[in-house]
Amino acid sequence: MSILILFACIGFLIAILWTDLVFDSSVLPYRGKNELLPEEVLSTTSHYYRRVTYKPHALFVIMAAMLTVIIQQIVQNLVPTWVGWSSLLLFLVPTGYASVYIIPMAGRLGSRTDTIEKQSEIARSLFNAHVFCLILIVLLAAVQFYAA
Repeated sequence: MSILILFACIGFLIAILWTDLVFDSSVLPYRGKNELLPEEVLSTTSHYYRRVTYKPHALFVIMAAMLTVIIQQIVQNLVPTWVGWSSLLLFLVPTGYASVYIIPMAGRLGSRTDTIEKQSEIARSLFNAHVFCLILIVLLAAVQFYAA
């Protein structure tokens, strides 16, 4: 039963990351250029992040559920040792990074209190951060799928 909860949570995170990347991808035509992003790109992206970072409690509940299941797998030897520990690593790196960097930066972009230069920099960095996290969460899903 706990594996179903874990896969549901992984699916939720992948869906969230995918949606974030849909908005983040608007910066791709301006990648590698040190120019300001157009207002329509910044306004769309910042509006999205203002809404999703307003109350990210559901995201933290999902993360807590995932952590609980992975720890349960390790403590109760429900999966091979390498699966449990690699799953914990593949969970902690992206969720820790999201908690410490991505969510605060997305909230900052959503507030639009920074200069246009800083907003452009943040918008560009969020794309890379979300791709990194998506890759690790997909790897977590693969490891767990292998073990299942």
